[in-house]
Amino acid sequence: MARSRTIRVSALNISATPHPEGIYVDLLTRAAGKKTNFRGSDWAKLTKPTQTEQEGVFQGRILVWTEIDTSGPWLNTETDDALSSSDKATINIPAKAKPNYRVFNYVFREKGHRLYFETSNEFGDTFGPTTAQRALLNLLEKPALARGIDLSVTVVPKSGAVKTVLSLPGLRLLHIRVILPNEDTTDDRKRRRVLKRLEDAHAKQLDEIYTKRAGEDRLVTTPEIQETAEAAATDGFVTGVGRKNGKRVEASTTKLARRETIPADQAGASFFSRLMGSIGLF
Repeated sequence: MARSRTIRVSALNISATPHPEGIYVDLLTRAAGKKTNFRGSDWAKLTKPTQTEQEGVFQGRILVWTEIDTSGPWLNTETDDALSSSDKATINIPAKAKPNYRVFNYVFREKGHRLYFETSNEFGDTFGPTTAQRALLNLLEKPALARGIDLSVTVVPKSGAVKTVLSLPGLRLLHIRVILPNEDTTDDRKRRRVLKRLEDAHAKQLDEIYTKRAGEDRLVTTPEIQETAEAAATDGFVTGVGRKNGKRVEASTTKLARRETIPADQAGASFFSRLMGSIGLF
């Protein structure tokens, strides 16, 4: 029996302050068609978000490709030396032609301002959560600044990610960053206490760094530290460095992304349909 193909999905939390109605779709639309160099020779751009059959939910594609530097030196694999000027002059790549093309679908839900995307598509191409975070921030930051908006993009971590970081053996360094989320974000009382500290200070970001004292086994993660770390899980990050058997160990909520698997072999079904039919919008 043939093995069913699958797609891996993760999510980014996009937060804009202030956030007038429709701001997220507006920023995605403004960013569409613009390109960003997010890693080495790899570039990406978004297509415009289009309305799905569900109100407030939009879909589009993330296009990824490789830029070739035709001006630099090229290798002649027959001579193991630089390609001659005459051979190089025969290279003719149309400006519109880009190699190593990959495409990843995305779905954006206005409520909760989360963008769901393929980290692994049906062809086996990958686009990791931290890579997507960097690319999306690069694309959205300029149109956000043009509208006087503070923008943040956070990887949505898997369940238990904060506990994993705070439980590192020999925890010696802990960095917690909390970014002020949208005013419409619904939070529990503990989370609101943390965010109120930002609001009262008229601040958009809070950073707390704890370093272990000499002679102590590890940092003690007090209830207050745990409360702050939980608030940072989806609006910021928590990073820890510890020591186990004399070796450095580290973990971060950014690298402990939530990943879900959905089937890719539903003929004619859109990414949105497959997402909703399998795991919904987490």
